[in-house]
Order: sequence, then C-alpha cells, then structure tokens
Amino acid sequence: MANRYDIIHDPYIDPKTGILRNKICAHTQAELDTAEAEITYVIIATLSHGSSVNELVFEAILLLEIHKEIFHDIYRWAGKIRTQDISKESGYFAHAEFIT
Repeated sequence: MANRYDIIHDPYIDPKTGILRNKICAHTQAELDTAEAEITYVIIATLSHGSSVNELVFEAILLLEIHKEIFHDIYRWAGKIRTQDISKESGYFAHAEFIT
C-alpha cells in the first residue's frame, strides 16, 4: 500500500490504511482528500460568520482554535499541537519542534 506520508510509526498515521487517522472512516487517501476538501471548504467559507473562533489577537492559541474549527470533524487531534513531523505528497508541514 502506497503511503504518502513520510513518518514510519507515526501516531497520526493509521497503520492499517497508511493515511492520517480520521473520524470520518476514510480508508484511502483519495477518500480522505475528497472528504477533507468538502468539509473544510464549508467551514472555511463560514469561519468569519458566527464561528467559535472569535479572538482576533494573532497568537498560537488563535491558530489552534482555527485549526480545530476547520478540522474537528475529521481528526481527533484537530486544534492540538502536533508532536511529529508530517508531510503530504511533496509538501512538508512545519516541523513539530518549532510548533509551540
């Protein structure tokens, strides 16, 4: 099974599917990509209208709240500080050691 993520033994990866652990029961990367795009599109479009993210001070807590708001339907760890480095296809996310 092809795994688009680089980390082996990563707590964010489901060892059975090789994709990010998720709450929507996606078993393939294509299913996860489609669901993530559909779910987050609606949330991002409405984020500024009555969202629980109402703090406008730019600091780490705001970014965590935004991340939780966007991804809470998909990932249990949404809005929490990541402890492992992850990448998707050819793009890397911020290194975990620099997230505080």
